[in-house]
Amino acid sequence: AEKVDDPSRDIDDDVGDQRFEKLAKIIVMQARSPAVIALQEIQDNDGAELSPVTDASYTFQRLISAVQTLGGPLYQWADIPPIAGADGGQPGGNIRNAYLYDPLRTRLVPNSLRRVGDDMDAFSGSRKVLSAQFEMLPVSEQPRRLALFNVHLASKRHQHSIFAPEAPGFDPREEQRIAQAAAIRVELDHCEAQGLGYLVTGDFNDFEFSSTLKTLCGSSAVNLMDLVPAAERFDYNHRGKLHTLMHAIVAKSQAAPNQHHFEILHGNELLGIQPGTMGSRATDHAYVLSYLRV
Repeated sequence: AEKVDDPSRDIDDDVGDQRFEKLAKIIVMQARSPAVIALQEIQDNDGAELSPVTDASYTFQRLISAVQTLGGPLYQWADIPPIAGADGGQPGGNIRNAYLYDPLRTRLVPNSLRRVGDDMDAFSGSRKVLSAQFEMLPVSEQPRRLALFNVHLASKRHQHSIFAPEAPGFDPREEQRIAQAAAIRVELDHCEAQGLGYLVTGDFNDFEFSSTLKTLCGSSAVNLMDLVPAAERFDYNHRGKLHTLMHAIVAKSQAAPNQHHFEILHGNELLGIQPGTMGSRATDHAYVLSYLRV
């Protein structure tokens, strides 16, 4: 406890809370073991401890083992650890984006894993985008390749309530998220110029109608979340109101009806926890599942 910033708040015990087992249930029993899983807020090996540790190998191995115990595949993991304390989030946790992937169904294209935003002011003190290319197996003369961008944009936590006495609804991080979206948009332009399909997924910390999402989509991409019926379009409870913060951005050419399937998995319900209620949740978000033809 002496090595955490706030012992009353930052001590966490994901093993004791069985969080790995809960996440494994959602991956195997509800999501049916996807070929690639984009993860956000992965802690380093000693969690909230204020230490030089940034390696998260134990964290990944624990989750992979829990998935295997339930009959899931032997996933491999991929991440690029942040510099200690540089990416914001839980003090000491060094949270980052990462991937799990099933090596029997897909391969991580060599030298394609990289962080987007390391040298950009827009990503200062915020999680960096983890970009990678995956190729579906078996490998053919015309490789079936997809570029993934795993995002966790600047937090919405500091937004004022709409009932706040001063500046109601003001979000001090909104301009930062828009700048982050613009940087990702440049990456998508490069993919489109190469004829490479892509998917941007993760925690956007903003709504489907926001300037952040409009900037990211531009004129050549679409948000698959927009295809979900409005009554089912929620993945997060923000101050008592259901919102959509997890999205799936693809090129318009990938959005034909026979090219994709997208859904929100309310995985906490699998654990008997309903939206808007407290309990021993696996995460504070629901999960999104994308099937793309490549």
